[in-house]
Amino acid sequence: MVKTFEEANRYVMSFIPKADEVKFAGQFGLDRQKYLLHLLDDPQDKFPCVHITGTSGKSSTSYLISSILKEAGYVVGLHISPHLVSPTERIQINNKPISNDEFIELVNVVIPHIERMKTSKFGKPTYFEILVTMTFLAFIRHKIDIAVVEVGLGGRFDGTNVVKRTLVAVVTNVGLDHTQILGDTVEKIIDDKKEIIKSGCVVVSGATQPSVKDIITKKCRDVNVQVRFLDMTKQSHIKLGLLGEFQKQNATLAKMTADELIKKGYRITEKNISDAFECAQIAGRMEVVRKNPLIVLDGAHNEDKMRALASTFPKCFSYKKLVVILALKKDKDAEKIVPLIAHIADTIIFTKFTKETDMGSQLCTDPEELARLITKKDVGVDHDPIHAFQGAVASQEEETAILVTGSLYLVGEMKKALIEKTIIL
Repeated sequence: MVKTFEEANRYVMSFIPKADEVKFAGQFGLDRQKYLLHLLDDPQDKFPCVHITGTSGKSSTSYLISSILKEAGYVVGLHISPHLVSPTERIQINNKPISNDEFIELVNVVIPHIERMKTSKFGKPTYFEILVTMTFLAFIRHKIDIAVVEVGLGGRFDGTNVVKRTLVAVVTNVGLDHTQILGDTVEKIIDDKKEIIKSGCVVVSGATQPSVKDIITKKCRDVNVQVRFLDMTKQSHIKLGLLGEFQKQNATLAKMTADELIKKGYRITEKNISDAFECAQIAGRMEVVRKNPLIVLDGAHNEDKMRALASTFPKCFSYKKLVVILALKKDKDAEKIVPLIAHIADTIIFTKFTKETDMGSQLCTDPEELARLITKKDVGVDHDPIHAFQGAVASQEEETAILVTGSLYLVGEMKKALIEKTIIL
């Protein structure tokens, strides 16, 4: 039994593979996740849900859908991945993370079953599977009316793909990310993500590529469900508290999802939707942590996200010079991502993050390697992200903006340092 939050978090994190261990050890598929949940009386079967996958915009779209349902008076369970600062962020009730005390309680509930699994044919569960199990247990504890569940990675074998009562399956968009796992073309990637589509649901999608839309449409035809694709013309009237034109696409998908839930009997008004949109704020997504001089955190960690950020940032803010602090995970396509942000940056400081990831102690791309991708720019390298950030802030001149980006893990590290006052602005 664990007694403190630190002990609880350390226990769960002990299931993250070390750098020299196999990343996906044990049985591949959903059987292990199903078995752990079955030991806990199958909580995943006891609530209706909206299930969300895609390459970019999953967390924002999930948050907006949850906000709409909350405004409509429902008790909403929200699962997002990854977290920025604390794993409690992954398990939310009415858009608020569970308390540290509840996290401890949930860990103590699952520990006996996890220990039992170690000697079973399934072997020990993964870090992600444990947190998904804790999430679904929390949903039952809080007697939620509906869950909004974001996929961690892909769809077919993602730990969340055990839910049975999917009302709406949302596919935000499809681009090239996690290619080592999901495949190196958008067609291979959607072939994995489409497996969250199940009989009895309705599908809402922001996919734009004809080949991807064809694959989604065929899957829907195979399981006899309807699909609605994003209508870009319906974005113009949306008033959104979130910065960035790309967020309007996420909001439109959220509204389309709400429309489908209304057809299924949920009482959601236009005012519920507009109120949810106008009040929306999401940590680590175009998050302004200081206005004068300007400091912004944004976890643009793949090519699509970085393209959207580079296009949107100059339209949202007024500044004379932009300093970018950037780190990337090793599995990202740095050759495509870095030039996108370099296009709008005056200075780039390449750094590392130290936070452990869900998939193990994955190392960042070497900052020197990233620096070599850029010429004709003011480029710096600092292996200490806190030092890099403090140095940029200390030398920040009037009308100079600082943007921290490239990895949610880097953004989370900066966010934590600000909360704990390791960095004082």
